[in-house]
Amino acid sequence: MGLRQPAVQLADIIRAYRNDIPAIASNAWKARTLYALMRCRTAEMGGHIDRCDNPECNRLHISYNSCRNR
Repeated sequence: MGLRQPAVQLADIIRAYRNDIPAIASNAWKARTLYALMRCRTAEMGGHIDRCDNPECNRLHISYNSCRNR
């Protein structure tokens, strides 16, 4: 049984309101954090290809890098 993707992710919500970030964020650090979270786990952050070691699976999985910002 595989992991299900959530219907909506935090980055989706931030992207929907990206034009409002300057008004929402009370300082530059918060704005930078929101912009980083918006790019999190996307091709923009780079990624890598994993291959399943199970001979029955042998599938390739693309994994995008996180923004590493908590």
